Amino acid sequence: DYSEENLDEKITRGEFFKMVCLATGYEGTKSEELLFYDLPLDHQYEPYIKTLAKIGIIGGTADGKVLPDGEITFGEASAVLVKSLGYSVAAEAKGGFPTGYLAVANQLDLFDSVENSLSGTLTKGDAAVVMENALNADLMYEGILNNEGEYKVQKGETLLNTVQHVEHI
Repeated sequence: DYSEENLDEKITRGEFFKMVCLATGYEGTKSEELLFYDLPLDHQYEPYIKTLAKIGIIGGTADGKVLPDGEITFGEASAVLVKSLGYSVAAEAKGGFPTGYLAVANQLDLFDSVENSLSGTLTKGDAAVVMENALNADLMYEGILNNEGEYKVQKGETLLNTVQHVEHI
């Protein structure tokens, strides 16, 4: 529920994961497989969380949890978005989680117009702005050149126009 009255409310990890899943073109599919101890099969965000986990965008905590009803930090959100946009290698080269992912997210202007800190948590309003920025960010793809992985930013290719088939919002 995103109305003007609740934009200052904290967004949950499950809500954010659903937004990312849908933005990247995945619908989220229900499964009887137990991936996380704290994610019941009837949880409203279960299909989206499992989909993102299966494609390597999110992982659980060391004790097998995903904390779907907890708040999401800017560091966690940056990792999810940076991975979704294909920039994991660049983020790992800059130090990995969380600082490398936050550095790449800032380089991509994902948090443009949003006050953020590594441990701060996102509001629903923050998430809306960050998702718009992510939808308009250039994608990075892995290609093969001389049997070695090569990563290339595809200028002008975004989630918005390649996945959602919309030119600009």
